[in-house]
Amino acid sequence: MEEQGNNVINEIIEIDDNANKKLEDAKNKSISMIAEAKRKKEAIISDKLNEINSKLSAVETEESGKSDTKLEEIKSEQEKGIAHLDEVFDGKKHEWLEEIIQAVVNC
Repeated sequence: MEEQGNNVINEIIEIDDNANKKLEDAKNKSISMIAEAKRKKEAIISDKLNEINSKLSAVETEESGKSDTKLEEIKSEQEKGIAHLDEVFDGKKHEWLEEIIQAVVNC
């Protein structure tokens, strides 16, 4: 009878040892899965940040090109306006000079 009692106790100890091993394995697997999930999360965040930075860089380049083009258009219009004013001045400077001289003489 004592032998049967020892067998039962040994079986209980074996079951307990197996349960503890399975519990430890489950904890280790859980820790490993959490670590892997964190690595994947960081990789996804990094990929998305790279994608966003790439798109931002493309938009900045495009907008910079547009602003450079617009700036050149404005400069060109300004130069045309100055050239027109120079033409008007060159065409009228003798007339205006004569008017100024007459105004001074007549005073």
